[in-house]
Amino acid sequence: MWIDELTVALIAGDIEKFQSILDKQPKELNINDISTAMSLITEAQKICQHKLDLLHTEFEKIKLAKKFSHEMALNS
Repeated sequence: MWIDELTVALIAGDIEKFQSILDKQPKELNINDISTAMSLITEAQKICQHKLDLLHTEFEKIKLAKKFSHEMALNS
C-alpha cells in the first residue's frame, strides 16, 4: 500500500525515496490516508530542516577553519 511505503521511507530517513513514492501518489485517497500522508510530510520537512541545519553548522566550521588557515599562512 502506498501509505505504508511512504511510512517506511520516512522511518528509514530516505528522503529521496520518500519523494519518489510521494510523486506516485494514487489518484484517490481516503481521508485517513490523506491525514496520515500530511503527518508524514510534516515529519519529512522536519528531517530535511534538521539536515539543513547540520549542513549549515558544518559549512560554518569549514569557513572558520579556512579563515584560520589563511590567517596562519599570512602570519608565517
